[in-house]
Amino acid sequence: MRRLSVPVLALLTLASAASAQSWFATGVVSYAPGTGAAPGHRQPQAALGEPSRMTGYTGSLETVTPFQPAYRPDQVVSIGAGGQLTLELGSPATDDAGHRFGVDLIVFGNAFFTDMIAGTGTPLLCAGEGGRIELSADGATWVLVPDLMVDGPLPTMAWVDAGPYDTLEGQTPTDFLRAVDPAVTALDLEGVSYAEVVAAYDGGAGGVGVDLASVGLATARFVRFSHPAGSAGSPEIDAVVVVPPARDPADMDGNGVVDAGDIGSLLVLFGTAGPEGDLDGSGLVDSGDIGSMLLRFS
Repeated sequence: MRRLSVPVLALLTLASAASAQSWFATGVVSYAPGTGAAPGHRQPQAALGEPSRMTGYTGSLETVTPFQPAYRPDQVVSIGAGGQLTLELGSPATDDAGHRFGVDLIVFGNAFFTDMIAGTGTPLLCAGEGGRIELSADGATWVLVPDLMVDGPLPTMAWVDAGPYDTLEGQTPTDFLRAVDPAVTALDLEGVSYAEVVAAYDGGAGGVGVDLASVGLATARFVRFSHPAGSAGSPEIDAVVVVPPARDPADMDGNGVVDAGDIGSLLVLFGTAGPEGDLDGSGLVDSGDIGSMLLRFS
């Protein structure tokens, strides 16, 4: 039986005490529903955590696709005209030119495409209900993000391999942390096949991508959603996602943080020639790589 070295034991000890970093909203600062906020959809906690992958109820489940948005009361919160919702992010969003397409934050609502040819998943119009997005580093000073709406422009796609009206989970989930090219608009997708819609999302889940540089912020820890008084409709919020820094090789499971899952992966590879897990480039996954992971451990 192989004995674990002191560095390995230290790594395991840290893992047992560590908690995973969150790339989603984790706290409700305030919520005031406005006129027209959907009855039953006034639970602000619904906007915490990751976006929804399935919706509906037992016996009538639906896969979340650009044609079937999340709609349960525990999944989306309605804003209403004159209303607002303020959330705190689990990790601060950071302006990073190295982020995919420069997107630092992604907002998921419950907009959806109408179908040009019923049942085929051929986009016609994006049905969204507007809404404003504001950002703050400290929760006191706010900056409006111009030209972006809460609901839209690309409805949520939860699975790469699910059809537009499926009722079962797919085998390949989309990546909520992966930005879709902001140059792709609902108008660009009008009339294309569902396969082309999936290709345009390119493994991402859609939503509204926000570049902090567009509003002159280096970081943002708070997000506020509102809908002007007198406006029609009521935007809904499903989730907010912080785009993590470029992947560290020590983040072996790709979840955006070096944590216990990566420890397990490294231990499985311990003693092999790599290259996966050989963080220091020595040609062997050994105690040097354990030390390297310890320095990056969150």
